[in-house]
Amino acid sequence: MAVQSSTNPSQQTSPYCPSLSDRLIPPKAEYNYQVSTGLGRDLHTFQAVKHLGWNEPSVTNEIHFLTFPDGPPKRYRQKYEHAVQLVLYNCFCIHVHEQRSGKETLALISRHKASCKMASEYRSNDIGHPVLMKVLDRLEDLRFIQQNIGTRSALHAHGISSSFGLTDRSRDWLNRNGNLFTCGRFTHNTELIRLKETKAEARNRGTGPEIQLYIPYQDRSHPTVRLKRQAVKSLNRINSQHVFTYRPCLQRRYEWDGLNRIRHAHFSACYHTVPTEQIQYHRVFHGNFQQTGRFHCDAQGLMKEERETLLIDGLPTVELDFKSLHPRMLYHLQGLDAPEDCHQANGDYPREVIKGLCMRVLNTTDRSACIKSIDKMFTEEFDGVLKGQYNPKQLLSDYEDFHEPIRNLFYSEQWLRLQHLDSVMAQKIMSAFTRRGLPILGIHDSFIVQDRYEEDLRREMSLAYQSILQREPLITPYR
Repeated sequence: MAVQSSTNPSQQTSPYCPSLSDRLIPPKAEYNYQVSTGLGRDLHTFQAVKHLGWNEPSVTNEIHFLTFPDGPPKRYRQKYEHAVQLVLYNCFCIHVHEQRSGKETLALISRHKASCKMASEYRSNDIGHPVLMKVLDRLEDLRFIQQNIGTRSALHAHGISSSFGLTDRSRDWLNRNGNLFTCGRFTHNTELIRLKETKAEARNRGTGPEIQLYIPYQDRSHPTVRLKRQAVKSLNRINSQHVFTYRPCLQRRYEWDGLNRIRHAHFSACYHTVPTEQIQYHRVFHGNFQQTGRFHCDAQGLMKEERETLLIDGLPTVELDFKSLHPRMLYHLQGLDAPEDCHQANGDYPREVIKGLCMRVLNTTDRSACIKSIDKMFTEEFDGVLKGQYNPKQLLSDYEDFHEPIRNLFYSEQWLRLQHLDSVMAQKIMSAFTRRGLPILGIHDSFIVQDRYEEDLRREMSLAYQSILQREPLITPYR
């Protein structure tokens, strides 16, 4: 998959004056078919960030006074201030996405009270649902944001999420003040080892699978949990002692050349330092501590093209990847030899399509649901250009025939087990580096280190895989 870089002189920035797009790693925004069809226009969306806020007082105070001319209620002053900072942070993320993609972007934020019910150890802010909703409504009254209240209909059984976007007023304000952007966490005491409902548990509770709540657990001091927590703390401590920089991708577009999707990327002329807050990891398990458990941090939102420019302490980096990890693991768990590239099917299909298909085969609970999900994939992904080019049923049959030895494991939510195993490997790999005081960035099944440690990383990845599956993995530079 080719990546082409270009630089438009009119958009070059000084190394000392980062552009608006250079200020943060925004959450990943993607085309949202449901919201687009519900609102009647093409829209990209991301889940609103709730643990970070725009915390530059000289800037945010202007909006505080605009929102509450007589000041917020004294008893809840900090809550209202934090709510404004949270909304401004997400407005900034929306603006960055719109600058990069040229696509209208919305932040999804549920108005359902159940989505905000959370044990104290998991809370990423002190705002509270009613206060946040009041601030959103007040900013809409001032025409600073535009809200879209969620709805349910026959066409959208699970409903269309509530969201908010920018107005001309907020875009003008962001253009004037974006160079003063700084961010900070609302709290640094949030639990690092988190337990979340499964989709089935959320569905049984009655709120639908889209609202999965964090579950309080009693054994927070259990030795196994303490070891997991300490490993994450050590990783965060080591990474915070080093400087991660990258060149932000200001614009990106795709075109298809046969079976290959070619990326064209336009980069900022200067390097941006990743805020320490965005390289702080936590782990999320689903249902129990034997399901999933992957490491998460904001820096995982770096685009593929941006990761290729990443420097650690000013030194170049390398990213190594477990090739076609999950289907390969299924073969090895069965004691079988795996194909060299498991992202294949009988017939000629784009590899990216097979990767998307594999994820759905492992995530769904029956074949018919998988076919529907594949059809939805062609509608919502790949810029829509592949819709109608492939028959979902035939594609799935070709995949099943190619992977006949592990076909019996499809449609059984294997992702819960596989993600747990790859999270165990990730802990082994990253802990091997942190014990040596070396920084490392993990992105689930790939890892980034300074390129002088490439062979060390390759060895640790191989040892971690063999310790669980007693087979050799296939490790390649990430492409």
